Amino acid sequence: MLLGGSLPSGASAVSPATAAPGVAGPLRCELEIGVLLSFFPRALLVLLLPCLLAVAARRQPLDRERIQYPRPCMAWPRFKTPELQRASVAALRALLVSEFELGLSLTQTPLDWLSRPIRNFWLAMRAARIGQVAWELASRPDAAPLTDELSQALTALQSAV
Repeated sequence: MLLGGSLPSGASAVSPATAAPGVAGPLRCELEIGVLLSFFPRALLVLLLPCLLAVAARRQPLDRERIQYPRPCMAWPRFKTPELQRASVAALRALLVSEFELGLSLTQTPLDWLSRPIRNFWLAMRAARIGQVAWELASRPDAAPLTDELSQALTALQSAV
């Protein structure tokens, strides 16, 4: 299980000396991932933040070579409650991974592609969606405890890197 303070082997944050120009440094990355987790209680944030920082450090940064036509990341509004209530536990699990993935991609977007105010707005919108999905999943009697569900989502994110 990833939650509990232990990180996967080989996972470490990027040091300022090794960060490439235009790539999110460790402080910016920590701040932005912290915003993504802002709908979680402090106890979960403390457990999730190091794990997501490790995932982010292993990801290849977005740059003009990887993306020929940079497009703004879309930040959709909060889910409508009936949509989430109709979703199966499996669909909610997949949605949670997808929302985390989109949030991490947003943190990787270079500042010259996305201004700080717009980035913060979209991070907050994505955080609201992550929180909604997580709490809907936590309310389901056929789902695992929230910490286990979050651990499974982080494992899925790590395997996608």
